[in-house]
Amino acid sequence: MTPGVATRDASAGGAFRDLSKGAVLQCVEAATLGMPFEVWKTRMGRYRSESTVEAFQQIYREGGVRAYWRGLAPKLVESASKGAVLLYSKVRGSPRRKEEGRMKENKQRVETAERKDELTREA
Repeated sequence: MTPGVATRDASAGGAFRDLSKGAVLQCVEAATLGMPFEVWKTRMGRYRSESTVEAFQQIYREGGVRAYWRGLAPKLVESASKGAVLLYSKVRGSPRRKEEGRMKENKQRVETAERKDELTREA
């Protein structure tokens, strides 16, 4: 094991924690800043003649503050799914990528050893 490199628990509990954290983090983002901008972006696409300020004002006129979070439930389902998969894959990584990383480390070790050999021969 390489010193200073954190290792991940390969158990099912560790995987569940990664999935859960990813889902929660993505949902928090969607429920706070994400939804108002999603609603605004959708309106800007539909009513292209409106300016940014006009779009925000019109959304507010049509439904008040709650209008910015219209459609939150389906967005949370999407966000939870996406966040879980993204964080899990980021933390766990694919076995192929891990193997490529090991191969790269081994290659660097061999090159370093070869350089040391060359320096000792020259000296």
